[in-house]
Amino acid sequence: MNKEKILDSFSFIIVILTLILMLIFKDNIIIVGMIAGAGSFLYGMCNIVKKNSLGCIFFSLGLSLLITLLLYKRVLDKADSVTFMICLSTFLITIFTLIFMYFNDKKIFKQYDIVVDGKVVDLIKNPNTKQEFYQVIYEYELKGKVYNVATPGYMDRNIPSIGDTIKIYVDSKDLENVYFDKTKKQKICNVLLCLLLMVVSLIILINLFR
Repeated sequence: MNKEKILDSFSFIIVILTLILMLIFKDNIIIVGMIAGAGSFLYGMCNIVKKNSLGCIFFSLGLSLLITLLLYKRVLDKADSVTFMICLSTFLITIFTLIFMYFNDKKIFKQYDIVVDGKVVDLIKNPNTKQEFYQVIYEYELKGKVYNVATPGYMDRNIPSIGDTIKIYVDSKDLENVYFDKTKKQKICNVLLCLLLMVVSLIILINLFR
């Protein structure tokens, strides 16, 4: 049995066991919450090991719920506990998002290891709408052969002109398999959005304990 099957089996056991324990202790909301938090935490851990980004959400929610319940009534009242859990979950999920973005980029560029200049040779308008949506056709040359590739979908913003060039990342094992990287502006916006969510969440968390 390989590693992924073991983790899948363990995840299944965690889900079933969590549901059973929640039913057993259904009359005690705090214990039910602790069981749900622990189950979500462990389930998330299994998926993180499998490199499934969904695991980050379960891990963050589970850990946030456990910490919130530990602080409930001792430090935080009911309203503050809800705010605390939402902000802590947001903070943790955002951190994981940045980490996954970094490692996902490394994985992508490891596969698409050839960089070429792609020239815009055609713009195909979406026939299903009256709006200006275009699929961009690029042309590039590798090993004496010319290739034409299209963007995965239709664009309505920052549409290039015929003759414009961009960097295209090509899979060395399949020269027709390409990857269109995000623009620097898009990357900066994504990082700034994550940082903004982290800062706002952290400020709210700190203010809850003042």
